[in-house]
Amino acid sequence: MRQTNKAQWKELYEAAIAFQRAAPWEWMTNEDIFAVVNPINGETGYCSILGNGGQEFGLGIFLGDAGLCRFAALLDEQEADDPTETVMTPLLTFLLVSRDELDEDDRKIVRSLGLSFRGRNAWPLFRSQRPGYAPWFLEGDEAIYLTAALRQALEIANTVEVGDLDLSRNLARGKIITRYWADNGWKEKRDTLHSAPQTKQVSRESLSAADEAGLLLLSNRVKERSGSWEFDFFIVPVYIGPAGSRPYHPLCFMAVECEHGLVVRMKMTKPWLTVSRKRKEVIRLLEKSEVLPEEIRVGSQSAKATMEPIAHALGMKLRVSRLRLVEQAKASLYEYLSRRKK
Repeated sequence: MRQTNKAQWKELYEAAIAFQRAAPWEWMTNEDIFAVVNPINGETGYCSILGNGGQEFGLGIFLGDAGLCRFAALLDEQEADDPTETVMTPLLTFLLVSRDELDEDDRKIVRSLGLSFRGRNAWPLFRSQRPGYAPWFLEGDEAIYLTAALRQALEIANTVEVGDLDLSRNLARGKIITRYWADNGWKEKRDTLHSAPQTKQVSRESLSAADEAGLLLLSNRVKERSGSWEFDFFIVPVYIGPAGSRPYHPLCFMAVECEHGLVVRMKMTKPWLTVSRKRKEVIRLLEKSEVLPEEIRVGSQSAKATMEPIAHALGMKLRVSRLRLVEQAKASLYEYLSRRKK
């Protein structure tokens, strides 16, 4: 936050106030997406004006291919509630909230600019979400981009209001309205909107030679196979990190044996693990076992793809099902962590 200077905050709040007064959510829906290219780094942000549903008001900017993929998932009700995908989405947000939802640092900025707001859904709140991290204060370049995006969003919304632009018709034709900076001014084009990239597809890469050797040793050492385990890896809704720095969510690996519902293995790591790193963590957990399961149950096709080469190497069955025991263990873990926070 120290990297954002007072002049940048002033510009951002002015853009936010203009956006708030215009209330474009009165004629725009959350699904009316358009793009604004970041003039600093060239990254495309996919913008959604929030408020048509009467709950959250503001602007969400889904950054890059990963952001577009998550936006497409949000439109799919079956995938919208995945907390891990939400936490791993790169995002900039401007929301209109109540005063008590602001951090003290937010209030200090408002006071330093000589501004005042009153009522519910009246106080601007700006946040940056990076994959795995908690929503955090804007840095200078993020503030500059969000200011530009708010202004361009209002330009597009005004054009829609007077009937000169139909975003839904363009989207139906596979086109997305894109605003970008060139030749000392903002321009507009209709880009082809490709299908959301399959960032959620898990790599089908083979195990490394070291992992294959480790699994062979494990298979030879642990001959007994018994019962079933539920296995999951998920983002934990707590924040970790040194004071004053951007905190992150840990990633939890959990195995629950099905006969007695006992958590037999659990470990927390940093969230930014590649598929190969996740597999290494799973192998390390299994290496601590004296008995391996005959079957492993996972909660999604993505988790299945991660686990497949491990299960195959150890001769274990693998299937996707609802993880009721893991859900219960998660609830107990979250309750314990919430008590510790108090």
